[in-house]
Amino acid sequence: MKREAFMNRRNLITILSIIFLTLTLPACAPMPVLNPLFSDSEWLFEPKLLGIWEKMDPENKSFCSFHDFDAQAKSYKVDFDNKNEAGWLGKIGDNHYLDIVSVEQTDLPNKGLGELEVTPTAKGYQVKPAVVVVSSQVYLDFTADNNDQAISGQSAKIRFNVRPLHKIYRLKLENDQLTIWYLDDEKFVKQIEAGKIKLAYQKEPFSMITANRSELQEFLRTYGESEELFKEMGTYRRAVIEELESITSPQPGM
Repeated sequence: MKREAFMNRRNLITILSIIFLTLTLPACAPMPVLNPLFSDSEWLFEPKLLGIWEKMDPENKSFCSFHDFDAQAKSYKVDFDNKNEAGWLGKIGDNHYLDIVSVEQTDLPNKGLGELEVTPTAKGYQVKPAVVVVSSQVYLDFTADNNDQAISGQSAKIRFNVRPLHKIYRLKLENDQLTIWYLDDEKFVKQIEAGKIKLAYQKEPFSMITANRSELQEFLRTYGESEELFKEMGTYRRAVIEELESITSPQPGM
């Protein structure tokens, strides 16, 4: 009976995490990564990255920006697609990589700690709160209480942390031009399923690299420039202030 109750509750936790993440994770995007790419001692800060960059594509005008987010932590405030994100730069082999996470704050108590109340019922479980809003860039890390209140039919508390998912980009800054590639989810899964590369990852309920830092770095040292894994986001030039003003200024008659 005890084992059955434990398994039921573990199954419930799995179901909850699947629901939250499959509803919010986008398709055709940078491959989600569970662990950070760099340790604190490996962070680099390149002042030449700071500023606003304009994509060198006349048919696809877009911008990205890097700002000094935390000089002491050598982090950047990064805006690739109007998202509030933080990035840490590092070097592996001859290439520079940017590890980006969301800094979006969810409406949860204690800075990302949350708690669900689960009560066994005749038809299954009742969960309060019924909905926990999590964005496409964070995941729920569940830890159940040590006691087994659910066995006796009483409510049980299931605690969870909200943690950021990481995204990996390769950067090349040369002659005041910035080229950005990202580790593509579809390309990665295709190569994994074809048996062409090996790296710890989970397939269900969504694809995510679960390798540790040293495994990630070794993987990038070998495959960091692979066109079968990385997709070019674009090449950018430093934006001219006058051009930015003309784009953002109200047009006559508007």
